[in-house]
Formats: sequence, structure tokens, C-alpha cells
Amino acid sequence: MYFKITAFVLFILHLTGCHVQNKNLMGQGEKLLVIGRHANILEKITAMLNEQGYLATGKQWNEEAIAAFKKEHFDAVIIGGGVDNESRELFHIEFPKLNPQVKIINAHPQTVLADLRLAFDH
Repeated sequence: MYFKITAFVLFILHLTGCHVQNKNLMGQGEKLLVIGRHANILEKITAMLNEQGYLATGKQWNEEAIAAFKKEHFDAVIIGGGVDNESRELFHIEFPKLNPQVKIINAHPQTVLADLRLAFDH
């Protein structure tokens, strides 16, 4: 757990110093639902994604995430490393029922921007 939090924090610090290098990984206004269990990390990841050209909304708990997904259209869902397997399975089943085109990405701090780029074929 400590390692995951540390990895996320180091990733954020790395990205804030590398905006020019990551220009080719920037979004084009895609709407993202980011689900993470640690509020401070969720806030930082969501802010970083917004700075990178995505429209990211963060939710910490399953009920919040499902309610947001039902209310708004999201192009992709990013599931953070701290989310348990049972919740992941729920999201992988429920979200495509509501939006068959949604892209679901199991996030890894080092590759989240590259994963988004591949998902949206930028």
C-alpha cells in the first residue's frame, strides 16, 4: 500500500516537470471518470489529467462512481491501483452495460497517459 502511494506521488512529481515531453500524450477533451480510494492521490491524478487536456472527474467510492457514470457521458474510466478486485469486476460489468463504447483502463502510475493515448489512438 505504501509503495503504491509513493509510486503515484513520484509519478505526479515527475509529470509536473515534464509537460513538454508529454505533449504528445495530451488529451483532446475526452471525459474521464477516475476512480481511486485515496483522496489526496485521486485529487492529484485528476488535476494532472485535466492539465494534460482531458476532462477528468474523480470519485472515491463505488456508489459515487456509478451515480456519476449514470448521470454523465464518460469516454473512459480509469481505475486506480487501490481499488479492490471485487469493485473492478463490478465496474467492468456495469459500465459497458450503460455505455458499450466506454474504455476501461486499470491504471498504473507510470503508464496512465500512454494507456490513454493508446485507448484514444492519439
